[in-house]
Amino acid sequence: MLTVNTKKLEWFTDRPNRDAGSISAKELVDHWNGWGFKGDPPNAALIGRDTDVIGELSQPRLRAGTVQFDFKPIRGEPADGKLGKVSLLIDPTGWGGYQRTVVNNSPNVTNIVLYQTSPDTTIPNLLSLAWFSKFSSPTSTLTFQWDQSYQLMWAQTGTLVPGIVFDAGQVLDTNPVPGENSALLTAPNDDFQFAAGGAQVPAGSIGLTMDGTIPLNTASYALGQTQQPVFAAQAQPNINAVFTPHPVYWLTFGQYQQGEALDPEQITNNIQIQFPSGVTSMTATLNADNTWTVQPG
Repeated sequence: MLTVNTKKLEWFTDRPNRDAGSISAKELVDHWNGWGFKGDPPNAALIGRDTDVIGELSQPRLRAGTVQFDFKPIRGEPADGKLGKVSLLIDPTGWGGYQRTVVNNSPNVTNIVLYQTSPDTTIPNLLSLAWFSKFSSPTSTLTFQWDQSYQLMWAQTGTLVPGIVFDAGQVLDTNPVPGENSALLTAPNDDFQFAAGGAQVPAGSIGLTMDGTIPLNTASYALGQTQQPVFAAQAQPNINAVFTPHPVYWLTFGQYQQGEALDPEQITNNIQIQFPSGVTSMTATLNADNTWTVQPG
């Protein structure tokens, strides 16, 4: 057992999202399962003047103003008794992203679909796509995992309307920081391709410039996340499109293919997935009456 006498913990995120803050010891315990640590306990390092130990942390609990953990050594052994002033460094979950577990307790043989909406978009006729779609039968359990990596994509869709499946012809990794967040889409002789360049856009956004070679009603462009297209719009000549990612996640079910353009007016039985601060893992249950129940963990 490892007992830590602290009231506050500092945290920071990995790139490209550069953020930091602090949480209380109680918040650490309360959010432990929601961060995915219950099923995949994190590694941790104990570092001090006479201490250099790596181990696995699990089962946190509050006891008399301290936090207690079960501690399984991986390298080295902590000394018995008080360790004095040491630093405890907790590694995040291995894949560093978000997780959604879906339990199908309904009678439906269907696809479970995760998609996003973008309420602040200025891109005309932007369509949400079936970001992830997985087959599900009654009593089955599915897991969706994703991170905050972004991509630009194009596909030869013809006229983009609901029901069209976006099958990317090219994927370009991007990042919402200056110098990495803009690209040019060109199509000399109808040969679509990304190229360097594109109008500059502010930090936090991703821009795509389409030049005068883009033919009408032939292709679409998309913002992708975790290598899958999320939003798409019709490619047009001589326009600039700017995405500012503020993901709003939704679940629904139905016979949707992954990458299919959605008609929001036709979507029923959907539910918004809101991740509380610091929580990266949520579980949704599709109930027998086709309603949803959502909880952390």
